[in-house]
Amino acid sequence: MKPWYSFRNRCHICFGDATVITVPPNWLTYTTYVLYGVVIAFMAVYVYGHIQEFLYFAIGALVAMFILSYADIVRGEEYAKSKIKVAGSDAVDFRKRGWA
Repeated sequence: MKPWYSFRNRCHICFGDATVITVPPNWLTYTTYVLYGVVIAFMAVYVYGHIQEFLYFAIGALVAMFILSYADIVRGEEYAKSKIKVAGSDAVDFRKRGWA
């Protein structure tokens, strides 16, 4: 979703005006970035060295990366929801959706 809001200040659902909420990175973000490189390194060692254990390490790191990435997305959504300012006229609709 970030590229949509980075290039356009429009909601991708209603195409109304939107404001970008920048979520600061934390350890989950950086750990996921590191795991991208670790998975590639393990796969390179497996492909060039034919060492079976590195394939298992790569799969384990990939699963860990998915879990941490999901946790980072959830954290980002919670942070963004805490920063939403709701106008009085939209409050009822936002509460129905669980946003405010």
